[in-house]
Amino acid sequence: MAKLKARWGVPAIDAGWTALPSVLLEKQAALQLDPTDINIILHIAKHWWEADRHAHPSKGSIAKAMQVSPRHIQKRIKALEEAKFIKRIPRWNEKGSLSSEYDLSGLVKAVEGFAKEALIERAAKKKMTAERIHRKRPKVEHGGEAENS
Repeated sequence: MAKLKARWGVPAIDAGWTALPSVLLEKQAALQLDPTDINIILHIAKHWWEADRHAHPSKGSIAKAMQVSPRHIQKRIKALEEAKFIKRIPRWNEKGSLSSEYDLSGLVKAVEGFAKEALIERAAKKKMTAERIHRKRPKVEHGGEAENS
């Protein structure tokens, strides 16, 4: 938290912040998420405080913040649901319908494979760097061809 406050300032972080895996942003094209989808996910994530409790921001509040129509948000959420990234869970009370809950477990699962891949690549790079530091001879000879081992 101190590092976030140092970067963004105490008031900004004290006013609230949202956690999101970097791999989601890095792989948004691979996941076929457009900027609107990412923005909607950010708004849902903003309200997802506990792993076992789903977020339930209204489409209207998301639309207002993004300066688009609630219908546009509804269409994009439907597309995210069809892609199995989001599951909408309707909510009701005695007065009628409430804003839906959003289960992001499909998105979490989709991101997990890319995250594991990134961790493997990071470990391989770290190993290669360590080997290079401790190696007594180069892997490549002066002429640019690989050494025969």
